[in-house]
Amino acid sequence: MKNKKFNILTSILITSLISTLPVHAGVTDLFDGFRSNSSLVDKYSSRVQSDIKAVSSSSDKTVEKVKTASEVLESIIQESNLDKTKYNNFKSKVDTAVSEKEYLDSQVNQLADDVNKYTQALTERANEIKNPKYKDMAMKKINTVKSRLKPKIDSVKSASKQIDPYIQELKDILALIQIDFSTQAIKGKEDLANKLKGDFVALKQKTNALKIEGDKIISEMK
Repeated sequence: MKNKKFNILTSILITSLISTLPVHAGVTDLFDGFRSNSSLVDKYSSRVQSDIKAVSSSSDKTVEKVKTASEVLESIIQESNLDKTKYNNFKSKVDTAVSEKEYLDSQVNQLADDVNKYTQALTERANEIKNPKYKDMAMKKINTVKSRLKPKIDSVKSASKQIDPYIQELKDILALIQIDFSTQAIKGKEDLANKLKGDFVALKQKTNALKIEGDKIISEMK
């Protein structure tokens, strides 16, 4: 009985003593930093994947919305008839195309920003490596990621900008027919959708290339 009481008291004393021992601040900071950098890599890796999907989806939608607005315009001109209902329909299609294009541009910028944050998080993670050989391998991989993703993002930005003149053309025509409510003012604009086809294809190709490269890089980093 005495031994049992002694063991219980000893256990309590040891537990109390351990709980009062100071944890070395440097060790705590080290592991906190380790966990933080690791979670940032995961966070921005997921964001980059999500951004790439958003850019790809918005690219498709932008092409579709601009094409739809152009086809509505073509229909109005061919029928040589513009009434309030057709005007409102055209206005709705143009507004939707403009909104989608603005969203695409914002998503491309978001992707570029998150790629920068992702590579920064990777660099901070690499800086935790003490073995010079391993650290050098990690930094080379990070530089490869930068060199592979940046040109693809720039390419999508460039392709997206090719659509801007047509978006502006649609906005100009919309403003014009609001002032001059007739089809005579917009004669000769029937082929706007056809003019866009080459730029649509270029945007889609470059977005697909970004998605393929982005997915490949992320899978390599896991």
